[in-house]
Amino acid sequence: MMKCFKPALCLILVSALTLHAESRLSVVKTAGKTSITVNSFTGGNPQIARILTDTLINDLNINGKFDVKTLGNSEAIFTGSFTTSGNSVTAQGQVSVRGQNALNETAIGDADPGKARRIAHKLADAIVQKLKNEPGIASTRIAFVSKKSGSKEIYVMDYDGYNAVRLTNDRVICGSPSISKDGTKVAYTSYKSGYPDVYVQNIKGGTRTRVAAFGGLNSGAAFSPDGGELALTLSKDGNPELYTCSAGGGGFSRLTETRGAEACPTWSPEGSKIAYAFDGPGLPQIYTIGSGGGTGRALTSSGYNTEPSWAQVTGFIAFTRRAGDGFNIMAMNSDGSEVTTYTSGERPSWAPDGRHLVFFKGGGLYVLDVSSGRSIQLRQDLGSCSEPSWSGAIQ
Repeated sequence: MMKCFKPALCLILVSALTLHAESRLSVVKTAGKTSITVNSFTGGNPQIARILTDTLINDLNINGKFDVKTLGNSEAIFTGSFTTSGNSVTAQGQVSVRGQNALNETAIGDADPGKARRIAHKLADAIVQKLKNEPGIASTRIAFVSKKSGSKEIYVMDYDGYNAVRLTNDRVICGSPSISKDGTKVAYTSYKSGYPDVYVQNIKGGTRTRVAAFGGLNSGAAFSPDGGELALTLSKDGNPELYTCSAGGGGFSRLTETRGAEACPTWSPEGSKIAYAFDGPGLPQIYTIGSGGGTGRALTSSGYNTEPSWAQVTGFIAFTRRAGDGFNIMAMNSDGSEVTTYTSGERPSWAPDGRHLVFFKGGGLYVLDVSSGRSIQLRQDLGSCSEPSWSGAIQ
């Protein structure tokens, strides 16, 4: 979040940090890696064949539960083919496991070289679901802030860093993006009017609605799991407090009434609770409250903690903790127990599988597999990036 949006709660300072020794939260029970040989796609267009093959291999490598090969025997064998018709590509993917047919999947998409990657994403998610019995993440999107154009604007991209599209062209400070679970909308704060207002923008078509434009602070909007509501911070009554409203605007309901400031809300998987950062105790801590209001409950009590993200599958809460001159990505159970350190970075956001996190560090975006501790940097041509937000699975 920007400096003028309560820096004591949602931080934007970026600093390199020596990686500390880590205890690891067991987020999911993971079986050993499945070896899989990915044969090159066959079809009439060599460029499309190469894109589909390379993208599928990259998706399975990012997933982290596959030992991917391009030659030799493996436990699982993938073969793929495709046909083109005008601007459309239809791909067929088959997977055999120990010689037995396990998957036959069809994916249709655009023949444009960039968009053709999404065909492979669909096949990768089908493979993950079938062989690992968990949701794939390859067809998801990530919203984020980038200064590539010279000012902080909102972008959205495929989960692997490709097909980045700038959503705003406000030429002022924009920040705090939250992408809806279905990946169709982004809520964010912009100074377009000269003041910090909250907008909701459709990714397809680009239409946007200003949903909160009260005097003072309007910021930190986060979509509920069903996409129908927003949780956000407003100071319209004098103090930055937590509110909910309709995702289309209106129906504002105040959840908190404190002497401190609330910020960075995130919804529980079923939508009945909201976790947030609260600086009432002095240093900001992570709290939860019912989505209909009530009394906030502290989950942390020491350190400088902010930017919570509630995993929709596992229910774990990731957050940012200040550590010396930098910041760490942390996680804990939803009752505040088993706090663990993952890596250095800021603004974690869970993937829909509850096993991967996206975060930023040093102006770059990274994806962390919390079960293995492996993190990878996404593309480095996205500009100076911050504040990522991960969607749910895209149908």
